[in-house]
Amino acid sequence: EDDNRMIANVIDALSQFQSPELVETYLKYIKSTVPRIRANALIALLKYPNQKTFVCKEIEKTLHDKDHVGDQISIFYVIGKNKVSIFKDQLLNLHKSLAFDDFKNLDGISMSYVQTLSWALLRLQANQGYDSLLQLLQEVSDPQRLKSLLHFYVQLEDIEKFDCIDYWLMNSNDKIKTQRFLIEIFTVSGFDFSDE
Repeated sequence: EDDNRMIANVIDALSQFQSPELVETYLKYIKSTVPRIRANALIALLKYPNQKTFVCKEIEKTLHDKDHVGDQISIFYVIGKNKVSIFKDQLLNLHKSLAFDDFKNLDGISMSYVQTLSWALLRLQANQGYDSLLQLLQEVSDPQRLKSLLHFYVQLEDIEKFDCIDYWLMNSNDKIKTQRFLIEIFTVSGFDFSDE
């Protein structure tokens, strides 16, 4: 577990250099069975224009693989992190097929699936992403899960954070209630929003 985390972190760090000599290393880790390692290798490869077609094929291959939900979740992250908009319609179709009436009683993997899919859609400026993320925030009572959701929020670019709050308030049936709710969760989250 610790070794896998270290490998994923090293790939992430190395990807900042965009050195052509590293492409072969990233290609090797595309074959990893650890979703985070594979995702970080794909993210690193997306920085090389000549690898984009290959990466998109890998994303496509994994996107609908329901037998490997952990891989799907990582692919949602890759798409959202890099705003790979060619997959927006496919993500919307996956979102439309969610079989949950509410998000209150999701198990851990389902919660991760919904929050990462919603975050990716939000990054692609799809209203469904904004709506689902707010619904998750409103319905999840477990503090650890709430912190996980807010972690995704914190990863948004500053302008996206403002757009998100603006969307939530402007499209709420009860703006005062939504405003109070957002103030409450951001206050108890433990995250420092002072820059915002």
